[in-house]
Amino acid sequence: MKGGMRAYYEEFGAIEVQQTFYRLPKVETMARWRREAPPNFAFTFKAWQVITHPSTSQTWSKVGTRISGRLGNYGLLKPTKENLSAWDQVLGAYRALRADACILQCPPSFVPTPDNIRNAKKFFKLIARGGIKIGLELRGGWKDKSELVAGICEEYDLIHVVDPFRWKSFPKSRLAYIRLHGIGGGGR
Repeated sequence: MKGGMRAYYEEFGAIEVQQTFYRLPKVETMARWRREAPPNFAFTFKAWQVITHPSTSQTWSKVGTRISGRLGNYGLLKPTKENLSAWDQVLGAYRALRADACILQCPPSFVPTPDNIRNAKKFFKLIARGGIKIGLELRGGWKDKSELVAGICEEYDLIHVVDPFRWKSFPKSRLAYIRLHGIGGGGR
């Protein structure tokens, strides 16, 4: 946008930060973004992909930082020390930005298998929340499991994130989070 973020702040009241998905900015950077924004400006951001996407994902080429631990222990909401540590970093960024929500966008490869369901439930049970609102965007066959998704969202107080042209949000949810992905493309 012409005029940069100052012009954006004048025109809009919210933004979803995408770059946090690829590479988590330093806490100082997030705090600076908050200071530069108007007091009532709403930030949401996508959680760092190392929590949701396996290290074999093409998007990992943009991680841009040294990752410690076993690469196979990252992604797919596995309740591993690596993912839990990455979540703690996301939580620090969330606090610095004083964000309104953090979105966990899972890859299409995260299908509703018994292992993935069990791992996701354990992950959400173990993570520190610190008042954070968490949105969960599922792809890869979850649309056919609406009752399961609704149950997980309700049990772990998650916002169901959807593209309303592809999937309806749950009527029980007190909040809706909509992400538009464009017309066409693969099923989500």
